Amino acid sequence: MRTRPGGRPPPVPLPRPPGGSAGPLEIGSPSLPPLLTVVFLLAFQVAGPCAREGRGQDEARILRITHDPERGITTIDVNAAPLPPYARINIFRSHAPITEENLLFCPRVASLAGAGTICSIKVADSGEAYYALTPSDPYKRQDRAWLKKTLVGPFAEVCKAPPLPPSPVRYCMNGRAFLRWPCDGRPTITRYQVYQRQADGRQRVGTLPSPDVSGEISFEIPFALAEGRDYLFSVTAVNSSGLESAESAPVSMALAPDLELAKGETIARNADFSISKMFPVMGKSVKLSVTVHNRGLTAARAVGVSVSAFHDRSNTSRTLLERQVDLSPDQSSVLEFEWTPEIPGEYRLKAVVDPSNRVPEIDKGNNQSSVLVPVVRRDIYIAWYGNPLEADWCNLPNARQRDIREWKRRGAIAGFCGMTGNIEESYRRQIKAGFNGVSVDEIGGYDEGTASFIKWLTGLKNDFPDFFIALWMAASPSRELAANGRIDLYLGENYYRIDTPLASFDGHIRRAREMGISGKYLFGISANIEEACTFGHTHTVNEQMAYLEKQMIYVAENAPEMPGIAIYGSRPGLSRKIDQLCYEHFVRSQFKEE
Repeated sequence: MRTRPGGRPPPVPLPRPPGGSAGPLEIGSPSLPPLLTVVFLLAFQVAGPCAREGRGQDEARILRITHDPERGITTIDVNAAPLPPYARINIFRSHAPITEENLLFCPRVASLAGAGTICSIKVADSGEAYYALTPSDPYKRQDRAWLKKTLVGPFAEVCKAPPLPPSPVRYCMNGRAFLRWPCDGRPTITRYQVYQRQADGRQRVGTLPSPDVSGEISFEIPFALAEGRDYLFSVTAVNSSGLESAESAPVSMALAPDLELAKGETIARNADFSISKMFPVMGKSVKLSVTVHNRGLTAARAVGVSVSAFHDRSNTSRTLLERQVDLSPDQSSVLEFEWTPEIPGEYRLKAVVDPSNRVPEIDKGNNQSSVLVPVVRRDIYIAWYGNPLEADWCNLPNARQRDIREWKRRGAIAGFCGMTGNIEESYRRQIKAGFNGVSVDEIGGYDEGTASFIKWLTGLKNDFPDFFIALWMAASPSRELAANGRIDLYLGENYYRIDTPLASFDGHIRRAREMGISGKYLFGISANIEEACTFGHTHTVNEQMAYLEKQMIYVAENAPEMPGIAIYGSRPGLSRKIDQLCYEHFVRSQFKEE
């Protein structure tokens, strides 16, 4: 729940301790009622941003913390009214006192903004918890000077709800059978129980203590599996209150192969596929691969694998791959092939392992997988100022170094966010790390320094011919910049408010056409969407999303030669929706008959 700026939720009456008057409860009191309510008035001085706002020495505070043990939920009411409109409050939680040294290792459980904000946190464990608040600006620079003044705890939390069950999977090694599952190292999970399901119930076959650190737990099946018999195993978690979770989904095992292909409707969501170009252009070849696995306990020989491309509109199919592989237990095989699509449209690439159904195995339900691959008439770019791995169709991100391989697997340009200046060594270091493109931020006018930088930047193509260069333009490109044929893409920073007429795009469209770069120009539109009562906004999220789509439609209809769209920012939870709008208006539109 959020209140409007300047508002505050109505006060919640404190529970009356037995035999006494109403008032705050002491932390750790043995006579705490089922609903624990503690009021903290932790005032702290706001420095820096507020001083620049001319607000003086204002206060922000935790108004109230409540805990509901029946549901295992802690609710925190934060008054953030004194903060400047662009600041946020980050809330961290730990079972140990939080210090400046260990803050980076504490999980952030909420990030809030607004005059008065209430957040609910599912704690899922019991014990003493500490909370700390730190403010951050939009660039996430945290002011740790606040930390000592905002530390809350120890705060007793009791969860009468059992923990969530683990998610085990089977694997084998050297002919032995194992289960494994992730563990986050929570101290209130004390042990895991492993069961074998039988016709007359279940039998516990092992107990493992919970480790103190996050990672993966491995459990070896303590007996030899008999040939010709199927086994089912499950795992539960037990917390410090002695509450046991429900059983996990059953994991089947047998002395047989288990041929597998991952599920996922797009290549972004299916790790067993890769493609060299996210949006293949009709008539041009692309490289693909599919990975097949044997998750079973015995080998599979001469296993057939096929891949076919089905074109939705014409209802035609073409075989792209037919091959045989040998797969030992817990072995995977990557099969590479090429494809030259002849017509645009949406294709379904369907992979099947053991299409003749020749191999007896544990599970036949994981032998097929298909992904959507759109084929376009010309190159299309969906650029994001950010690293939106949750987006299916972003092919020009500002990638993090650890995500380079993933973006390339999807067929995207793994670009980094670059700056101007004398930074030749930095750029070459990024290219060496695996980046194959750059999106340079905040290119404004075309002075002597910018001209020198652009000359050096485009000169990189002498050493790296396939290096992709995109420029985020804070102003319209100059004629000198537009005449540089080695720049691949111009990204205009056109961040309009919801009340801006759509005809405001017309002047930029006209100038791009006059300079001959409209085929390499993308409008950058803002996706920094907030709730109506946050930062003084008066429009709802749905109204702002509707305006975002109207901008896309206007650009697509009035500048059809522009090869896509660029997105600046996004509120968490909306990236998928924005991604689908980009696909609908800038990719699917290419499937129409010319």
